[in-house]
Amino acid sequence: MAIGTKTINQISRTLATIQGTEMLPGRDENGDFKVEITKIIDEAAAQAAADVTSNILNETIISYAQLTAKIIKDGSSDKIIVPAFRVILDDTMYYKSNSTTLDVNDIDVGGSFIFGSDYFVWAGVPASGHEPVIKLSTSPSSPAGLTNPKIIGGFHYGKIRNSITANDVSDGIVPNSCWDIKHMPRCYLLGLADPANYQIGGMVEVVPGSLWVDIYLVSDGGGSGFNRRGFSKINQVPLSGTENLCWYDFVIRAKNVGKRLLSYMEWTQAAIGSPQGINNSNANGWTKTTNTARVKTAATEAADADANYINGYNTSLLNVRDCVGNLFEWLADAAGLGTTGWSNSLDVGEMSADTNFGQRYGTITCLIAGGNWYNGILAGSRAVFAAYGPWSVDTSVGSRFCCESL
Repeated sequence: MAIGTKTINQISRTLATIQGTEMLPGRDENGDFKVEITKIIDEAAAQAAADVTSNILNETIISYAQLTAKIIKDGSSDKIIVPAFRVILDDTMYYKSNSTTLDVNDIDVGGSFIFGSDYFVWAGVPASGHEPVIKLSTSPSSPAGLTNPKIIGGFHYGKIRNSITANDVSDGIVPNSCWDIKHMPRCYLLGLADPANYQIGGMVEVVPGSLWVDIYLVSDGGGSGFNRRGFSKINQVPLSGTENLCWYDFVIRAKNVGKRLLSYMEWTQAAIGSPQGINNSNANGWTKTTNTARVKTAATEAADADANYINGYNTSLLNVRDCVGNLFEWLADAAGLGTTGWSNSLDVGEMSADTNFGQRYGTITCLIAGGNWYNGILAGSRAVFAAYGPWSVDTSVGSRFCCESL
C-alpha cells in the first residue's frame, strides 16, 4: 500500500540510509517493518480523523471568529463596535463582512441601559441571507426576539472615571469591560457553559491582554460547603468576617468561580486613581470616621449609604469600585514570621465545621489593602495593613477577585 508515491517500506529504507544504519529496531533484514502495513495506515487514518474531529469540535464550541479586531466601545458614546465576524448558528455559517455599531436601540427588551448591569451581545439566525441578527440583552441565557441565538461578547454599564480629578466620573458603557469570545477573562468560560450557576461579566481589564479584575467587592454567589462561590455585582452586601469568612474562605470561593486573589502589586494597579479617603465625608469612598458598618457594593440608593457616596467618586482610573473604604480586601501575599511553636488555629471560618485543617507552626501574615468604612484619610489606593493571619475572621475585611485573560 502506498502513501503518495512511496511504500512505507521504501520510506523506512530511506530513513535508515539517512541515519547511517542498515537496520532499525522493528524492521527485518531488508529494512522492512515487522508489523502489518494496514495497522500503520489505520493508526495514521485514526489520527487524521481525530484531528479533523478536534477542529470540528472547536469550531462548534467556539463557533465564532472575528475577522478584524475585538469588540470595543465607540469613543465616549454609549455604543460598541462589533468587528466583522463569522458564527455558526444551527449548524449554518453566518457572517458580517463589515463592523457593526450597536447602541441602546439594539437592546432586546426596554429602551434604556440599566446602571450596574452586564450586557451581552447576541447573534441570531436571520429570516433570510447570510448576515446574523445582532442584539444586546441583560440575559445571559435567553435574549428576546432571536432565533437560535449565541453569545459573542458583552460589556458592563456602570461608573467610569475620566481623569484623576476626584469628581470627574460619569455613567456609561465601561470601556475596559468590553469582551468577546476571543478576548475575555478565562473564568467567563464557566458562565458561558453554565450561566445559571456562574457569572459572566462584572470585570474590567486592568493589564491589557493579561489581567481582569472584579469591578465590585465579592458578594455571595451561592453554592454550599466547599462549593460556595463569590460574584462581582452591584448593590450586594459584600462578604466579610461578618459571615465568618477568613482568608482561606475567600481563596476557596475564588477557586470555585475560576478566579484568585490579587497580589498587592496587582491590587495597586487596579486601584490607581481612586481618591484618598476623607475623615468627615463619604464623598471619596465609604470612609467617614463615624460610619458604623459596611454598605452595599457601589450602593446607588441614599438609603443604603448617603448622597455623597452614591455619586460614585470611589472609582479608580481602571473603573474598579470601592478600592478605598467600605471593606479592607484580602490579598494573595503571605509571609512567614518567627517560630512560635505549633498552634491549633486553622479550624476557623465559614467551613470550620466541615472538616479539620491541621495545625500551623510559627505564624503567617497576609496583606489586606484599601481601608475600611471608618478609616478616613488612612484609606487609599496604596493603603496596606500587615497584621492579620489568614485564619483571622474580621468583620471589616472582604476581598476582590481577579482572573487571567483567555
